[in-house]
This record gives sequence, structure tokens and C-alpha cells, in this order.
Amino acid sequence: MKKCLDAPIILKQLYNKKRIQFDIPFGKHSIYFPNAVECFKSQISVSLDGSVSLKSLFDFVNTLFNDMLVRTNAAEQAKLFELKFFLSRRVSRRFSGAVSAMNDIK
Repeated sequence: MKKCLDAPIILKQLYNKKRIQFDIPFGKHSIYFPNAVECFKSQISVSLDGSVSLKSLFDFVNTLFNDMLVRTNAAEQAKLFELKFFLSRRVSRRFSGAVSAMNDIK
């Protein structure tokens, strides 16, 4: 079972302002990357500046359940539940987040 889950947990496609997925050539990284960062900030609900709350991470993970590839694939759902469980275990000293994650799994 662990072998099946041994892959990137989150795959979120980012799109430019023309709604085309980013494809940044290595040689033009310095030209296109700042624009990609701006698009990232507008498309991802979790701020990577300063502290990140467990609730905001859970809210972001919950939005990933709406993706068609996740809705139709139990293995992808399991990865997201595993992520929520391990995040809550790591962050919450009293494991209240872990209890919430386990309730979501049920």
C-alpha cells in the first residue's frame, strides 16, 4: 500500500493569463518565472509568506478533491487524506487536527 502512495501528493496545474498551462524553458526561466509566481499567488489559496495555518492547508487540500482526476480516482483521494492526516499530526500537538482528518476519511 505504501508503495502505491509513494509519489507526489499534490499535482496542481497552473495557467498563465491566457489560460494556457505554463511551460517555462530552462534558458528563459528569468523571463517567465516572475509571471508564473504572480499566477501562482492568484490561483493557490495558501499564502507562502509567513505562517501558514493548518486550516488554510486543509481548505486548499479540500479544493483539490474537486479536480476531475481526484474525484474519479480513489488512490488520488487516499493521497490527499494521507496528506491531511500527516499535516495534522505534524502541526497539532494535541492531535485535534488528526481527529478531524480521520473523520474526513470515514
